[in-house]
Amino acid sequence: MIRGMNSLKACFPGKRQIFRDEGYRGPLVSTRYFEGWYLRHVSFDKSRSLAVIAGLSLAPDPHAFIQLLYGPDSRVVKVRYSLEELKARRDRFELNLGNNHFSPRGMVLDIDNGIDKICGSLEYHNVSAYPSTVVSPGIMGPFSWLPFMECIHGLISMDHGLSGQILWNGENLDFSNGRGYIEKDRGRSMPEQWVWVQTNQFENPGDSLMFSLAGIPWMGRYFNGHLGFLRLNGTLNKFGTYTGSRVSGRRAEGHMELQIRNKQLTLLLDLDWEGKGGSLYAPVQGVMNREIIEMPHSILKATLTKDRKILWKGRAEPAAAEVVGDLSKIL
Repeated sequence: MIRGMNSLKACFPGKRQIFRDEGYRGPLVSTRYFEGWYLRHVSFDKSRSLAVIAGLSLAPDPHAFIQLLYGPDSRVVKVRYSLEELKARRDRFELNLGNNHFSPRGMVLDIDNGIDKICGSLEYHNVSAYPSTVVSPGIMGPFSWLPFMECIHGLISMDHGLSGQILWNGENLDFSNGRGYIEKDRGRSMPEQWVWVQTNQFENPGDSLMFSLAGIPWMGRYFNGHLGFLRLNGTLNKFGTYTGSRVSGRRAEGHMELQIRNKQLTLLLDLDWEGKGGSLYAPVQGVMNREIIEMPHSILKATLTKDRKILWKGRAEPAAAEVVGDLSKIL
């Protein structure tokens, strides 16, 4: 055990939620496990973005952490905390880490690691939760119920409004009237290879998209799995392995095209990214020691069609993107 069971329970109060995956879902003992919440913020003029990852690693070196990625220049700050500094609800998304606070109502940052000083607060408005039912408890659908999954993906807010400012080493980052997004991951490891893209920077405020394709190991077997959504004018279009949709695509240097087709709709994604991106840590068997790159200011063009007729076209900048591992195994 990391420490006494009663002490650990105090860090993760509340009952487990059965059908929602927002709060802390992990074990109360030391194991090869990670859990992290990803919060992305984009300014009103779309010139700035700030992604914040708060989480914990229960592995041979148990600890909590915050990673920050600021765009467009991909500045990264990583801060380590002891588990004693972490308080996380099990029945809802509410996380306190040191003097930092995260919830669906907003975020407070108070970081001073001797090099970087980052502080301020943002409020979230009109959080758009992803629908959850017994049969389909979240973005993974029925796959959420599969035992022994390497990684479980959750979605807390598809889109919400922002207000407030963050002071980053004396630079004022104003996110008032910007857009926000929240998701999470938990399990043992992230996949060996994956593609992930997210944006809510289309012309119509509230329209949002997330899509991910990955190689999934499960009980000695291996399959390509994908999940995602396109939300337009409040209407949610779901795309995922469990919906029967199929994915094809191709990749060139700094560019990717994806086609996601189900029985009724086809979603075409054209993704471009520039620059080196920011280096973040990802888990392997619970240990946060794998370096991956996120491109915070990519450009995404999306087209939705039905029977070869264009229903909608959109362009979003910035879009966040990750292209990790040997994609020849999944595309």
